[in-house]
Amino acid sequence: MYELEKKYDLAIKDLTTLIGIDKKHSDIVLSRGNCYFALGRYKEAISDYSLCLSRGHKDVDPYLMRAKAYEKLGMKKLAEKDRKSAMVDDFELDY
Repeated sequence: MYELEKKYDLAIKDLTTLIGIDKKHSDIVLSRGNCYFALGRYKEAISDYSLCLSRGHKDVDPYLMRAKAYEKLGMKKLAEKDRKSAMVDDFELDY
């Protein structure tokens, strides 16, 4: 709810608690990464997107969002690598 209201700091607090409880669901980590991104905390966002991918997230969102965060930090080669990974990896897409 906090994320929808753009109360990102409060959302991060709640999502961090949930991540500590639920070690399996990557969606929670993705949401926290998106909150960090919205606050301009790109390094923390990248860390969460990487964690999300390590938990086996099944779509391209973490790659694409991590690419955007890398771009914000001027890391163009890493951003391009993530964009390519999003196109190459075998994901279950909802199209």
